[in-house]
Amino acid sequence: MPVREHPQTVRMIRWQAPEYTHYEKTADWYWSAGVIMLALLVSSYYLESILFAFLILIGGIAVMLYGARKPEIVTFEVSGMGIRVGDRLFPFETLQSFWIFYRAGDIKELSVRSDQLLVPMIKIPLGDQDPIALRELLLDFMPEVAQEEPLVEVIARLLKF
Repeated sequence: MPVREHPQTVRMIRWQAPEYTHYEKTADWYWSAGVIMLALLVSSYYLESILFAFLILIGGIAVMLYGARKPEIVTFEVSGMGIRVGDRLFPFETLQSFWIFYRAGDIKELSVRSDQLLVPMIKIPLGDQDPIALRELLLDFMPEVAQEEPLVEVIARLLKF
């Protein structure tokens, strides 16, 4: 499918949304994380691996701190220049395809496949943005290619992380 390119006549879509979906963590969530961390620390003792214990301790603390962190509100923009996430612009020349994940009440995000080695997938929450209008604009610049939701993201959502 050829990509149509006419930046002068293209409209721009801009919206704001939290950088990720935040789930309020209950005391049970933190207790569960602590119990899992403790179980892994005990296993590191039996494996006689101080490095494993250190990694579990640092990783567990990082997970708990990140879980408590509130998301920032970020401005997203799609225009003839590319996709802007906050202050960072991803030109369409570096982007391969897109897919919009949408399930009412569950997930509403734009997933973009990139050529960049360090950022191969760009996930953008849609917030209140109309996914149909966004899809119509993106089709002017790159193809829509179906993607599967990564297992890690499904598990993280189930664990309310």
